[in-house]
Amino acid sequence: MTEHDPRDALGGFSTFAERFDHLMSHIPRARSSETRRRRSPYYSNAEIGRLIGKSEPYISNLRNSKSDNPTMDVIVAIAEVFAVHPGDLIPVATTPLRTHSSRAMHIAARAQHLSPRSLETLEAMVEHFAATDAAYDDT
Repeated sequence: MTEHDPRDALGGFSTFAERFDHLMSHIPRARSSETRRRRSPYYSNAEIGRLIGKSEPYISNLRNSKSDNPTMDVIVAIAEVFAVHPGDLIPVATTPLRTHSSRAMHIAARAQHLSPRSLETLEAMVEHFAATDAAYDDT
């Protein structure tokens, strides 16, 4: 039987904080000298903060939903630490007021690792759709 990868469960969480906290409490840190000094195999808020260039209180606030708007740079850095796709950390909201911006952020996060050619194509598509929307708005 194959062991279940905790990364596969991210879709079951409805907020960034829940997804981030799940990774923090289920994905062991990479092996290092620090591993031998601590009992817990998981990253601490301070360790993640050092790895991504943020403070321990900021990391704690992200995990506890006290800060719920991390930048794309922070999302990408966290994703790299835990070997997940940045888009996996951004839930697509289902409430009407947040659906549009959350979906756009989700798309942007997924685009982070596209090739230059694919990014050019995506940018052209976005420009096309924006022009189409503007044409409909004028009518």
